[in-house]
Amino acid sequence: MTLRAVEQKAAKARARKSLQKGGQLYASDARKMREEKEAKLQAKADARAARESDQVVKQLQVQARKIEIEERKVERKRVAERKRVAERKKEGLKLLRYQVRLAARVGVQGCGELSGVGAKFSVVE
Repeated sequence: MTLRAVEQKAAKARARKSLQKGGQLYASDARKMREEKEAKLQAKADARAARESDQVVKQLQVQARKIEIEERKVERKRVAERKRVAERKKEGLKLLRYQVRLAARVGVQGCGELSGVGAKFSVVE
């Protein structure tokens, strides 16, 4: 045999798929084994696809949870800022009342009249 013929024979032997090791194999058994092997591979591929879809779902859930946490943080900051503004407003009103009372006392003593806007009152003569 020539070198090329030997290489071709070896390539053909490698190309054949082995369904079993030793013993007799009938065509019906070979078909059955091939179908079982294909079913096993298909089940494996289905399991992989299901696992990947579960991973995607979990990633989306984690992202949604992070977004919810961030929204709660923003809401807490907004509420705290509203409370701070309300507190400042309340303090401003207290200061305004105090200044009005003070100006009224000064006005009663005859120093002048009030002028100004908001919390910034001054006595004008």
